[in-house]
Amino acid sequence: MNKETSVFLYLIIFIFSCFFIEIGIRKKKKLQNFYTFLGILLPTFLATFRSPTVGTDTQMYQYMFEGYLKIPNLFERLRILGFKEFLNTAIAQIGVFTGSFNIYIFIFSFVTLLIIIKSLYVYENKNTVSVSYFVYLCLFFPQSLNIMRQSLAIAIVFWGLQYILKKNPRKYLITILLAVGVHVSALIALPLYFLLNKERRINYLVATVLSGVIIWGTLSIGPIFNLISSIPGFERYSFYATFVGEINNRIMIVNIFIFVVIFALKKYFTDSNNLNRLLLLMLFFGLLLGLTGFVSPYIKRLGAYFDIVQVLLISQIGNIFLNKYQNLIIKYGICIICIIYFIVFYYYIESSSIIPYDFYIY
Repeated sequence: MNKETSVFLYLIIFIFSCFFIEIGIRKKKKLQNFYTFLGILLPTFLATFRSPTVGTDTQMYQYMFEGYLKIPNLFERLRILGFKEFLNTAIAQIGVFTGSFNIYIFIFSFVTLLIIIKSLYVYENKNTVSVSYFVYLCLFFPQSLNIMRQSLAIAIVFWGLQYILKKNPRKYLITILLAVGVHVSALIALPLYFLLNKERRINYLVATVLSGVIIWGTLSIGPIFNLISSIPGFERYSFYATFVGEINNRIMIVNIFIFVVIFALKKYFTDSNNLNRLLLLMLFFGLLLGLTGFVSPYIKRLGAYFDIVQVLLISQIGNIFLNKYQNLIIKYGICIICIIYFIVFYYYIESSSIIPYDFYIY
């Protein structure tokens, strides 16, 4: 499939996926679940039947899966692979049981999208869910064709933000442990719980300390990952400590622009919403972590745990207009900008190597 056809395929799938989600929002519970299922299924199939060349890390996941096939049983896999990413091992076991790598990546994609859409139902009102979902599809779903396991972990952390607002440490800890069970990097989200105090307002002391830690960590990446890789079971992280090659960090410029626009408009949707205050702070942390992109593209991926909140903030820009027609125009404008973002970032810059797209049954 050529590049232009691939772009058209992606965008058509995204548009129809959001179309079904929008219909589902207006329906009662059973029909809502049906249309939500259809909306999730379209991009899931796109992810499931991609060739090994679609997504920078897809071939690596295929090699890992072939390695799982060589291990005789689940208990032996847990013994060899350890329990630190037990959910990934469990998902791999389902794929091994069926003997299909397609099933393995289907589960990751479907569950990721399901958690994202369920989270949007929690955080957004019904008028902005489909817009937020479209933002996710254009900005972050293509990354999930590359960093598949981490994208599921990010979705789980995204779901868990509600427990920070509710000040429910037990549920938040369980959420983070589940995310770690998919990808151990989710541990970076654990301190986020302390950003809100008992009155559910930003704890600026904690925010300042975390900012300092992130900046210090950015300047000390090599020694930190060398230390982590010295821990049994974490040896692979020694690869992240150094990177030799060309680094493309244009996304940092885009993220700075998004942050500046949202921060400039924050008075329209922040003052009465503790969630938005938390999201803005997380977006700032994402920018700080993005600085690591000038050292290593692999470590920069940690910023995705914070950048994901863009899907909630961008969709609220329409709130600056009370007139429903102006609000509608802004929503369509956001969707058009997201399409342009997708074309520039994933087609021209070739981020995540998802274009050209090719179908493949393993």
